[in-house]
Amino acid sequence: MRTISLHVSDSDYEAYKTLAARTSRPVAQLIREAMSRWLSEHPLEAPSLRDVQPVDLGPMLQPFDRAELADEMYER
Repeated sequence: MRTISLHVSDSDYEAYKTLAARTSRPVAQLIREAMSRWLSEHPLEAPSLRDVQPVDLGPMLQPFDRAELADEMYER
């Protein structure tokens, strides 16, 4: 584990101290957990479009042809 230094506002630090006392855990542990949670919710790599599952939105409202699709894709 690596030691880091960071600056936080007095109010944030007091809130962490209060929560640490209430949960019988050190402030450093709470901050490590917060950092880990943030990283898990904000991955460093974006997911590939190949991993996105298609969604069925029901039938088309009106038919289209390839030229219309190309026009919309290329904003012609």
